[in-house]
Amino acid sequence: MEKMGLTVYMLTGDNVGPAHTIARKANIGHYRSGVLPPDKAIFIEQPQQKGAQVAMVVTGINDIAALPQADLSNALVHV
Repeated sequence: MEKMGLTVYMLTGDNVGPAHTIARKANIGHYRSGVLPPDKAIFIEQPQQKGAQVAMVVTGINDIAALPQADLSNALVHV
């Protein structure tokens, strides 16, 4: 996605070590660790206030609360 000119952020509640490892392996240039689910919606809102459109993909049920803030969202939740 970054090759397409999109800015990709990985927001995770994990500690910095695992977050860094996953971001590096997935070729994600920007990541934030220790982010709580309510703070993810706030993070999404910041670029939107500057006119950006934001897409969000979540992989955990705890992140679903932030989905309505995104302009486009997708949940990959395993039950």
